[in-house]
Amino acid sequence: MHPIVGWLFAMMVAFAPPEKPSYDFPGHDETVEARTARYVSIAEDVYAVAFDPDVEPLYAGPKGRQRTALLVLSIAFHESAFAHEA
Repeated sequence: MHPIVGWLFAMMVAFAPPEKPSYDFPGHDETVEARTARYVSIAEDVYAVAFDPDVEPLYAGPKGRQRTALLVLSIAFHESAFAHEA
C-alpha cells in the first residue's frame, strides 16, 4: 500500500470508523471487514485520480495533490459518510 493511500485510509477511519454502525443510513449494514476493504478501495481510487500526472490538482504547491485528495474524501464523507449502496 502506498503511504498516501494509508494516510487517506486513516482519514476515512477518523471520519467514519468502520466498526461504527451506520445509524444515519438504514439499509447500509455491512461487516467491519467489508467496510474496511471498501475504505481501502476508495482510498486507492482517490489516490489514483489525485496523483494522476494528467489531472491538475485543485491546490497549488508541493502538497497540492494531498490537499486535493483530502478534499475529495471530505466531500464524499459529507455526501454519504462512506456508506455503501443498499
